[in-house]
Amino acid sequence: MDKLIIEFNKKFDKQKQELIDGFKALGEEKRLPKALATIEGEQPTYKNYFKAGWQSRQAEVDEKDKRIEEALAIVERFRDKRYPFNVFCNPMEKALRGEHE
Repeated sequence: MDKLIIEFNKKFDKQKQELIDGFKALGEEKRLPKALATIEGEQPTYKNYFKAGWQSRQAEVDEKDKRIEEALAIVERFRDKRYPFNVFCNPMEKALRGEHE
């Protein structure tokens, strides 16, 4: 989760800086403290949304990692051996599609 917090803080700080730059570009510096206070007050909500998105994405990454590990195991099993092409390809296709045996 540490990486999640680091990424959230980077994104949040970037958004705050863009807000500051935008207010300054419009000559609305006097409204900036209120806008920043609002954003800071909503930070926990933003963090929850960011966390949910991060976890969803991480689940996809974990599933793809599992597929790659299965494919590599198949490669190792057939390495330096002579088999008909389909004997190797069928399990490889299933592993890469996520059709776990």
